[in-house]
Amino acid sequence: MMCTMLTVDCCVHRRCWCFTTRGLCTVGQDEVVIVLEQLPQEDDIPCHVLVHILSLYNQAAKGL
Repeated sequence: MMCTMLTVDCCVHRRCWCFTTRGLCTVGQDEVVIVLEQLPQEDDIPCHVLVHILSLYNQAAKGL
């Protein structure tokens, strides 16, 4: 999994967190990209997203 910070300049001019999976394709699943707008008071990575991504990896490992 990779997490980067990016600025969406094309239309909204906001900073966003971009999460991308890596390796789901090795178990026959599509890779996933999640883009979330960074809130003004938010400095840390939103941990609830990591829980969901971990769930994706666990389900993919089980073949679900």
